[in-house]
Amino acid sequence: MNIEIGEKIGRLKIIDEIRVRKNDRTRIYYVCKCDCGKTKEINKYSLEKHSTLSCGCLRKEKRTKHGCSSHELYNTWDGIRKRCDNKNSKDYTRYGERGIKYDKSWINNPEQFISDIENNLGKRPSKKHTLDRIDNNEGYFINNLRWADKTEQARNRIKTTSTKYYCISEIHDGNYLATILRNGYKRQSATIYTIDEAIKLRDLWEQEWEDDNDKWIQDTVTKTYKKHLSDHRYKNSTGYKCISKKGNRFYIRIYKRKKCRACYASNIETAIKIRDKWLLEYSNNPEKWIEETTNKTYKRE
Repeated sequence: MNIEIGEKIGRLKIIDEIRVRKNDRTRIYYVCKCDCGKTKEINKYSLEKHSTLSCGCLRKEKRTKHGCSSHELYNTWDGIRKRCDNKNSKDYTRYGERGIKYDKSWINNPEQFISDIENNLGKRPSKKHTLDRIDNNEGYFINNLRWADKTEQARNRIKTTSTKYYCISEIHDGNYLATILRNGYKRQSATIYTIDEAIKLRDLWEQEWEDDNDKWIQDTVTKTYKKHLSDHRYKNSTGYKCISKKGNRFYIRIYKRKKCRACYASNIETAIKIRDKWLLEYSNNPEKWIEETTNKTYKRE
């Protein structure tokens, strides 16, 4: 295709020709004036193939003719289309390939998407909230969408456990464990005896994470976080950790590193004092505690 000075291709009018010698080859460029008034140098190949029809203003107009590109939901709409339709998208395997679809009325219509979201779900509650699918196996339809923060979305992504409650699993004898992982750091509760207490502890940990991420991580590393609630009742005859009732007496038994200390006390107050004393001794000097326990030289009352 021969290009002549004065010829018009798309919005571009050819006003001059430039030949550039580079790497032993001559490259031909044309100086073009666009209808918008801008002047730009464009290579001959692009003009011959009609792959360039303007200085760039035409593409910009097509992209923004709906007037929604500056709206905070525009990128959300564009991301949904790419995840569900574009096989080259890095997220396609988790969305489009799984059969996740979206409302047909939104395909080339960001105005409709924005209108449906704001009229049915309201404005975005805060910067922490983004659109989330209620049922993770269903598509992007208005009755399956909600505003949710990161914690709520994490619950939606993580598989349910044996209890059907997020982060709570059932262990032996109808007992429960609460386990939460944040930024690679894991908190796990002591044995909990009711599902309600496990839920309350999990919610407490999540609130602590929202309040102060750094403190949450530090407490998790040092294991100074609550492993059960303050009103926790142990599943034994007294409800006190490591203390059970046998006849008219109270039996204290503590296991550490497969070594066991045990003795009887005449009343619950004495039993609690003995238990707390032993736990403190172990905390202060674990090796001495193990040695005395093995040799049975520890004080029993």
